[in-house]
Amino acid sequence: MPLVQRLEEITDISIDFGKTGVDTSRLSEYQVDSMREAVFELRNAQGAYLATCGKALFELKEVLRGKSKSNPREWTQFKKSGLVPFSAKEIQDLANAWEKWLSTTDLDADAFNLIGIRTLSRVANADDKTKKVVEGKLLAGERV
Repeated sequence: MPLVQRLEEITDISIDFGKTGVDTSRLSEYQVDSMREAVFELRNAQGAYLATCGKALFELKEVLRGKSKSNPREWTQFKKSGLVPFSAKEIQDLANAWEKWLSTTDLDADAFNLIGIRTLSRVANADDKTKKVVEGKLLAGERV
């Protein structure tokens, strides 16, 4: 199921803190559960945030540029406006990442908390083989 259909779906909050080097031996079960929930929510929030922002920016780009795409002035002005908390380059990268990768990937949103905005765009422009390699790394929990 593509990410676009799962942005609000919550699945599993199991996290093995032993693999991360976090010592939970002195914490109560409630504290460990609270940490597990917070980490899960933050991971999902970051990935969902990037995907949601990319989708919104891509859709706005399509509206502002119209079908002819001959006059990108309004899109360029928007990117430089400061209306959203991204630089002009980040806006372009997020819209590109949505258009060429995020809208069709089968990865869960939480995988994308391990990748930066610029890298998202670079992977989106890569060939399918490279995308699969990066997806494998993200699934394994590796930072890309």
